[in-house]
Amino acid sequence: LPEVAAALGDTPAALRPAVAELAASGLVACAGERLAFGSELVRRAVVESVPRFASRALRDDVAVLR
Repeated sequence: LPEVAAALGDTPAALRPAVAELAASGLVACAGERLAFGSELVRRAVVESVPRFASRALRDDVAVLR
C-alpha cells in the first residue's frame, strides 16, 4: 500500500477506505500493507485496460520507489 500511495501522490491512510471497499468486493486481497488482485481474471482485466504507455510509466514510478 505505501508504494501504491506514493505512486499516486497520496498517503496509505487516505487510500485505506477505497482499499477496504475493493477488498470487501473481492477485487483485491489484503495482507497487512500488501495488496494483490482477487483473481487472475481481475488482474488481466486491469492490465488490459491500462494503455501501454501508462503501464510503462507506472512500472517506472514503482521501480523508483523500491
